[in-house]
Amino acid sequence: MSVRCIVCSKKHFPILCPNLCRENENSFSSPSKTEINSVTSNSSSGSTDVLLQTLRIRVSGPLKTKIVRCLCDSTSQRSYINRDLAEFLDLKIDHPEFLKHSLFGGIETEKIKHFAFKCELQKIRGNFSCEAILLDKEVICGTIPKISKSDAECFSKNGIYLTDCEKNDSDISVLLGADYLGKILTGSISQQPNGLTAVQTYLG
Repeated sequence: MSVRCIVCSKKHFPILCPNLCRENENSFSSPSKTEINSVTSNSSSGSTDVLLQTLRIRVSGPLKTKIVRCLCDSTSQRSYINRDLAEFLDLKIDHPEFLKHSLFGGIETEKIKHFAFKCELQKIRGNFSCEAILLDKEVICGTIPKISKSDAECFSKNGIYLTDCEKNDSDISVLLGADYLGKILTGSISQQPNGLTAVQTYLG
């Protein structure tokens, strides 16, 4: 009887083939490589930036005012202001608060002391304004990308003008959380052919 291995074509049973273990290792490692490549391909197809809900607003104190970038984040229970901005506007401390912060992955911080500042939030072009009490934070978040010029033009063709599409980069100075978002949302939502969605607020 003639025996021939289907793995290496030599004369022995396949189960005794020294190359069999190597083939099994390759068969298990291949799916992992394919999965990693597909994730990389998905990330690199088109723009890798995920746009969040940002706008430019005017923040006013007793004597000073400044136009800043604002992030709308309904997953945050409270609203925040950058500590440097609060100092620049000479905002007066309303009261202190001690809060624990629940982070992604279920991590919870120790109690952190924040100072609450009262200020006025205003639409850049328009008459809308509202008072807000914001908690101070030294750094609100990392870099938040802006919409590209071509995507912004897609909105403007449909009569929607975005405020946070200027070229100059700047950090987020105000975060509006769930405690204020419900008061400033108009309910108007516009979905564009490019896959982006604009959510209108009374602030812009």
